[in-house]
Amino acid sequence: FWLKAFAQRALRPPRHRCTSACNKGGSVAFMAMGPNLMSSTCTVMPMTCLMLSGLVFAAACWMMFHKEYAFHHEQLPGNCSDARFHNQSLTEARFFIDDTLKAHHGMVTMRCVIPVHIYPCADDNSAYCARYSSETPLPTARTRFEITNVRCRLFGGTRTQHCKAQNWHCLGAQPCDAYEKAQRLCTHKLKVSPYECYYVPGTTQAGPDQVRFARRAFPIWWLLGSIVLSLQSVVFCCGGAKVIAGDCENRGPKETVVQTAKAVLCFGCIVSVLVVIFLLLSRVSDSPLGRVAVEVANLTRIDEGGRTILPQEEPVPMTPWWQYLLILLAVFGGVALL
Repeated sequence: FWLKAFAQRALRPPRHRCTSACNKGGSVAFMAMGPNLMSSTCTVMPMTCLMLSGLVFAAACWMMFHKEYAFHHEQLPGNCSDARFHNQSLTEARFFIDDTLKAHHGMVTMRCVIPVHIYPCADDNSAYCARYSSETPLPTARTRFEITNVRCRLFGGTRTQHCKAQNWHCLGAQPCDAYEKAQRLCTHKLKVSPYECYYVPGTTQAGPDQVRFARRAFPIWWLLGSIVLSLQSVVFCCGGAKVIAGDCENRGPKETVVQTAKAVLCFGCIVSVLVVIFLLLSRVSDSPLGRVAVEVANLTRIDEGGRTILPQEEPVPMTPWWQYLLILLAVFGGVALL
């Protein structure tokens, strides 16, 4: 009797709880995945995460479209000069070194803070703008940031990691600190001559989009991407709502609410990690605190011909992109295991 009952149960095909919910309310997009994939993924948690992901990506895409369209709609042409006025030479340029971009445990990344003086133009033609731009710049200079990849510690750690330790090499083998290394790297990020630029009047807050080197066209690709992601999120929400409703009928509202709450919690943890990483990478300081003024004239040299030159400086090696990818995968894997 027991052998017969065991054999009947072993030969009985497995029945998944969410199969009936998928057959009832699965959307066309998820039915196309195939019965095997549906039977393993048709649960409340992955469907909830899929719905939230669709909404977040669609909202982010619409925000980027709004940002790019605002610049496209309000941009004006100008003739820009880095760290100096038109009537000044490169040796009279003056910029800043910013050490406020902190990562963790006192570790900072040196940045070039380059004031950009904008001379407005009445026409969008580059040749016209170069000759007939305004003789006086805008009263408030815009700011352009450049990363130097010079990383050091303001406090904590070993003495060899401190920003003021003579552990860097300038002009070949000459020892120098992180500030001097960053200064010499920043001098080569200055534009030698005035250049065509585009700006938005009235926008003076610190940020990466204060000045652009080319005219911004209508952001058609951001618009198309926003529409596609919005339609896709609608499909995900409809399919997810049907799956959740079917699961609620099969397992009861209490179990469905628990699974949905777990999905929201996991998704919130992942989004929080991404937001923190984004804020750390894009943090911009709009105050003069932590900035060291640099006079380019102090970094120049006289060559054999009697000319004033800026000596070349060896750049700092960058961290390979795959290391950042491994860190992100490790973080996501840890959150998924939790």
